[in-house]
Amino acid sequence: AANHFFGLKIAIICSVIWTIADIARHKIKKIPLSTFFMFSAAITLVFGALDLYLDQSVFFKFEASLTNFLMGIYFFSSMFRDKTIIQEFAESQGQLKKAVDIDTAYLFKVLTLLWCCYFWVKSCFYFWVALNYSIEQAIVIRGTAGNISLYLFIFLSVAGAKQVKVLLAKLNMLPSTRLPKT
Repeated sequence: AANHFFGLKIAIICSVIWTIADIARHKIKKIPLSTFFMFSAAITLVFGALDLYLDQSVFFKFEASLTNFLMGIYFFSSMFRDKTIIQEFAESQGQLKKAVDIDTAYLFKVLTLLWCCYFWVKSCFYFWVALNYSIEQAIVIRGTAGNISLYLFIFLSVAGAKQVKVLLAKLNMLPSTRLPKT
């Protein structure tokens, strides 16, 4: 709304203020900040500051590509923690009714890797769009393709997770299928 009525600079300022206010709200209410929230806030604050400082559209034109590339790195880095970001999302949404076994933890790693690939492919697409279209056209293309692909990938991740697990079992790729039989 701020972008539509007042322009991009005001929209960026509003995003930065909103982010700072949300961090303050978390701190005041003593709500822990998730790693994903901290990552998103950092991206908003750093890129917002750069957009305002540079005051040109060149950085803004490539920002979506860089953001998706960094998001892929962030998701990939979660593969080396106790819980991947996808498992954390599932837990926060109440999707897990019981403790996670080794096969389900492995499934979350596979899904996280698929999300990494999604973000990196989207980053390449956005980079291509930035090179070949005006900023106005790029915003429309990114907004349309990005939202459609994001919602589709969320749907496929949620609705298709069980099928992926079945496929991994058939291919003997789950940890329990690779364990020696005793």
